[in-house]
Amino acid sequence: MNQKILARLQAKKEQVKNYLRQHPDFAQNLHDRLKVELTYTSNAIEGNTLSRQETALVIEKGLAVPGKQLRELTEATNHAEALERVLAQKKKHNQMSEADILNLHQLILK
Repeated sequence: MNQKILARLQAKKEQVKNYLRQHPDFAQNLHDRLKVELTYTSNAIEGNTLSRQETALVIEKGLAVPGKQLRELTEATNHAEALERVLAQKKKHNQMSEADILNLHQLILK
């Protein structure tokens, strides 16, 4: 990659990091929105029929959505929890062991 472009990207990355450090509420809001989006898109690929809004209700409020299967609600909850575990592991060790991956697999399929 062109060194000038890479330098500009690194500078922008630092600007974003600094902004997020200075605005923790915004950072938390962004985290929550990304968790919903990643959960929704991942589950939709697998055939889950929850909408983005329904996924947010399940993850953020712990609410059941009328007319949806328990399996779909559980998939959303488990995916969001698995994502949180990955992020916590990354923060703690910046790596994942085989056991960590197997535990995530078990959680997602629970």
